[in-house]
Amino acid sequence: MKIIERVNSDYTIAISTLDPQSLVDLLNTPSVRHGQDPSADELERATGFIGTRQDLVEAGDIGRLLRANLSGELETGDLLQEINEYLRSHQATLEIIDGRLAVSSNGSPIIQLYLLVADMIASGIWHRVRKCLGCDCIFYDASRNGKRVWCSMEICGNRAKVGRWRSKHGAVCTCGDVCTCGRRK
Repeated sequence: MKIIERVNSDYTIAISTLDPQSLVDLLNTPSVRHGQDPSADELERATGFIGTRQDLVEAGDIGRLLRANLSGELETGDLLQEINEYLRSHQATLEIIDGRLAVSSNGSPIIQLYLLVADMIASGIWHRVRKCLGCDCIFYDASRNGKRVWCSMEICGNRAKVGRWRSKHGAVCTCGDVCTCGRRK
């Protein structure tokens, strides 16, 4: 359930309106995967936000920050500093509205993405958002033990296991000079 009210240029956003999958969906949009700002359609499909041009730029910024963190290029402490700076610059304040904790800001609804990441880090579940070992995809590991390494066992997991089997059993490549199947020549 997404609850966003816009009054003039101020936003009041219930904190629990986005789930980790919305964040993962944004990080996996083609634009964000390639370090660009998402299109308006990509942002709306991933988060439900109908954003201005500035919102798209800010969504691209958080996408680049999070992908850098997940690939090991940016430490989590540095990510938290960036989140805190964003929240300060958008004058975010917490309020209780109709018995629910909400954040008010005179900025963009993208603040909700920053709050979601901050909440995931503070609650100790940020480590469950990972980069797949088989592709460039980001996924949220909701499994009980939290040990998944692939976005999809059927695709990336299968490819890794088949590749391991082929290298162990000496399967020979028959696809020509440039191997495209992963077997040995």
